[in-house]
Amino acid sequence: MINDAHCHFFSRTFFRALAKDTSGVYRELQWDDPGEPDALADRWIREMDANGVHRAALIASVPGDAASVAAAVARHPARIVGFFMVDPSAADAPARGRGGR
Repeated sequence: MINDAHCHFFSRTFFRALAKDTSGVYRELQWDDPGEPDALADRWIREMDANGVHRAALIASVPGDAASVAAAVARHPARIVGFFMVDPSAADAPARGRGGR
């Protein structure tokens, strides 16, 4: 059984953090629009199935993108484990670290 421990969940929120014109970023990278988090989670599951990966840890790649990864985990809880970044200097850091939003 293969479990992947480090996959970046490049959501629309991630691309919005890179550029205001996300279509330009997609074009430059020659990547598809990731779509909504549920659709992106489904794409991950299809890729995992195609490559014999049972479970994967998906990481929110920018601060503030925990909701995208949480949606993926909620959609496929037996297959996806979520990780996200917390700014330790933020006032809400202790609550976010305990799973608060």
